[in-house]
Amino acid sequence: MLGVDYSPQSISLARSLAKRYASIDPRNQCADVQFEVFDLIHSDPATQPWWPGGGFDLVLDKGTFDAISLSSETITFPAGTQCRICELYPGKVLKMVKPGGFLLVTSCNWTEEEVVHWFTASEGSPRSVESVGKLEVWGKVKYPKYKFGGQEGQGVASICFRRVS
Repeated sequence: MLGVDYSPQSISLARSLAKRYASIDPRNQCADVQFEVFDLIHSDPATQPWWPGGGFDLVLDKGTFDAISLSSETITFPAGTQCRICELYPGKVLKMVKPGGFLLVTSCNWTEEEVVHWFTASEGSPRSVESVGKLEVWGKVKYPKYKFGGQEGQGVASICFRRVS
């Protein structure tokens, strides 16, 4: 298993926690997890020494897309056009998933429908052209729903996408 984060401090914390939990219980598998600093938006995973070639069977996003969506950071392309980094994220994370593999996105900022809209080829999706038609909804985690102000919803959305071969 591999855990990546753009923050060196987060990776340092993850490594120390894994070491601590492995020392408490030798059967704990934390020692088998590798943690690496990686900036998905500005770097290419294929250039990293930990890259398995072709992508991973399963990529978990538990809040990364939420954090990126809150950023106002933009990228300027050579032609002078700009886009927010959250618009690039679906195409970038897609490269991490091998064909036939899975991407599990958990969000507390977006509804289930909005997450699907961002990551699939639905018309008008605000996502990178690189991801168009390459992810399909494979499953969803069911969470308790609540009603407030006449609207029904849930506090968390977890969608499992499969990368189309």
